[in-house]
Amino acid sequence: MARLVGSSGGATTATEVIFDRWPDIIGAGLAQFSRPARIEDRCLVVAVNDAAMGAELRWQVSTIVRRITELAGSCPIDRVRVVTT
Repeated sequence: MARLVGSSGGATTATEVIFDRWPDIIGAGLAQFSRPARIEDRCLVVAVNDAAMGAELRWQVSTIVRRITELAGSCPIDRVRVVTT
């Protein structure tokens, strides 16, 4: 897993960036309705509490991967699966 230096000086993995900076990745509006649940075989599973927001997130996959790469320096995922909770 890629690591980078966090603001506290300690190493941070790209995976930690996904879970800790979710609103920075997808925006505050979508973050209100979703959360990263887990990563399985390079697939980010995102839980949403609104089906319409799930549809929106499915359109945002390339943006999600790009933002993770920008924030973490690398991206441990190459696809996103959205599940409604």
